[in-house]
Amino acid sequence: MGAFTEAIRLPSAKFPTIGSGVAGTVVEIGPSPVPSFDAKGRVSGNKLDDAGVVVMQVDVTLDTETERVVLHTGGSIYWAIGKALATIGAEDLVVGDTLTVNYISDGEATVKGRNAPKQYSATVTKG
Repeated sequence: MGAFTEAIRLPSAKFPTIGSGVAGTVVEIGPSPVPSFDAKGRVSGNKLDDAGVVVMQVDVTLDTETERVVLHTGGSIYWAIGKALATIGAEDLVVGDTLTVNYISDGEATVKGRNAPKQYSATVTKG
């Protein structure tokens, strides 16, 4: 099995409730298109920007104590990792680093009737 087909079969990191998190060693970092969703919440393609270009995010594969998972770093997870890197004076996340991400609270809903955005904290230990 090729690296690509192996990667797409890995489960995504989940943050079902406040206080949940994921921690592990970074084993792979790579770009991935941000999915778009239809009214029923099903993936309907790739998200496009105003110019019609596919919006990309960084996917981080973590080796946790129990399994390998893919952490999609769109939105506030991306900013939490950036803040963690700035805190330790590091320029970027690299393979071998230890990354911990926790769902810490809900933000304010920007549109009435929509869910509030999840807010995250992260810590990075250089490998």
